[in-house]
Amino acid sequence: PVAHGYRAITNEPIREGVGNFTSNLNEPLTFVNHVLQGQIPDAGATFGRFVVNTTVGIVGIFDPASAIGMQRTTEDFGQTLGKWGVQTGPYLVLPLLGSTTPRDLFGKGADIVLNPLNYPEFESDGEIRIGVAALGGIDAREGAIEAIEELRNQVDPYTTVRRLYDRTRALDIGNAPETLN
Repeated sequence: PVAHGYRAITNEPIREGVGNFTSNLNEPLTFVNHVLQGQIPDAGATFGRFVVNTTVGIVGIFDPASAIGMQRTTEDFGQTLGKWGVQTGPYLVLPLLGSTTPRDLFGKGADIVLNPLNYPEFESDGEIRIGVAALGGIDAREGAIEAIEELRNQVDPYTTVRRLYDRTRALDIGNAPETLN
């Protein structure tokens, strides 16, 4: 209901700006994971995107970096662990977190620790971080409304989601055969 309400009270340009803003906040984490994976050129490109979008794009609300050909990449510590050869483990569906595996669950915790934006301290920093995380979650859920409705119409939604999750993560990591068994 929150995602539907968010869609009802905002227009597409506002939702796009919110998505750009929350994606821009994840760029430092993507940078760190590129470095940990030894992808130095990608790390440099991610750093460049962050600088351009944070300055010219007004704290990331706009995405001028994409307009000049700097493509967004996303990396997380679960992907880094996958690149390092750590196996996925069993598929899990957890409250609030949704689909995951032990490797990706550990990766989500490590992402919180590795994210350089979590270290500066200032007045009301906890409330701001919670608010930004909630806004990002609502925005992501709003963007998936149609996909979720389509999944709900599947004969076996659990199996469909599990296969989609496994394939997507395998492609993200670049080792598709590993998790498609």
